[in-house]
Amino acid sequence: MQEWYAPDVNAIRNCAEGLLDLARGGPRHEDFDVLAERTLTERLAMLEEVPGLLAKVPRGLTTQVLHGDYTAPNLLFDGEDLAAVIDFRPPVPYLVAWELGRIAFDPRIITLTDGWIDSAATLISAYQDTNPNVDLQDVLFCGRVILIQMLTSLYGVEQHYRSPGLLQDDLDQFWELRHQAARRLLENLETVESTLHRLASRPERW
Repeated sequence: MQEWYAPDVNAIRNCAEGLLDLARGGPRHEDFDVLAERTLTERLAMLEEVPGLLAKVPRGLTTQVLHGDYTAPNLLFDGEDLAAVIDFRPPVPYLVAWELGRIAFDPRIITLTDGWIDSAATLISAYQDTNPNVDLQDVLFCGRVILIQMLTSLYGVEQHYRSPGLLQDDLDQFWELRHQAARRLLENLETVESTLHRLASRPERW
């Protein structure tokens, strides 16, 4: 977990710059190259916020065994039925705040709905009802934790230029969606954390 608290921002920046060079220097400037050039340029600017975001995250947030592979790009559906899970790996100890944040602040909800903060609040409130012993700090910082995770990940665009996969079109869409979500969450973090503070302080929890 210590690696999460101390990401190598310089290495991430160098990787993003290398990908940006590839997007700009390809033999054919395709639609995704244009998208990648814009989003990677934005991401390089957004990475400047990571040290400040991390500085306010308390060390020692709750960890438990979680399975990070049950996310949208890893789930294949046949109609409404789950058909397969790809990139499947064993569960590992990870932050409860990350688990709560990735569910409450799903990139699809953030980017495709105007009431995404209210939707997140409804989900987190239900989570508190179901898990009354959840640590309040895990609630307070779940938005910040998942934002940091989004900002420090180049998943999707890195695969596009370094090692394209069979489902690369889906990964390209995922990169765009999560980048948009990260930008919107960063822009609205003060409002998000005010909402989370209200949830963590609700009287019925004491």
